Amino acid sequence: MPSACAMYNGRKSSGFSLIELIAVIILLGIISVVALPRFYDTDAAAIQSARDQVLSAFFTAQQIAMARASTSNTIQVTVVTSGLNVTENGTPVSATGGTYPLTLPEGVAITVGTGTYSFDKLGRTDPGQIVLARGSTSATVRVEASGYAYTP
Repeated sequence: MPSACAMYNGRKSSGFSLIELIAVIILLGIISVVALPRFYDTDAAAIQSARDQVLSAFFTAQQIAMARASTSNTIQVTVVTSGLNVTENGTPVSATGGTYPLTLPEGVAITVGTGTYSFDKLGRTDPGQIVLARGSTSATVRVEASGYAYTP
């Protein structure tokens, strides 16, 4: 029986060697590290994350206010430049998505709409507009008098 090397003698070998495959994988890795960040807008991703956190905080506050349905319960969302806090009678709330206060992603700031939004037992609050910004990217969250928060 011929050896493995002898079986391939005389045949033309097709395919790539292991060294060629490793070289291609290394080149693809280098290209992905250098080129992909140029195509991915990190400002937009950070703004979207912060916007979702703001919306979640307002929804949480509204739901807690309606669930407690007591005039003696004070549910508030306090919005500051670097984050926000949801409190019940002055104590930070613990929600399914995490605990408050929340700090916004790095570099994201609330430029408009800082202050305190108090919710009554029907989930209503003062209307307002919150603007988040990072670099040249921004997002707006509107808060209706009904307590409904949304992005226009």
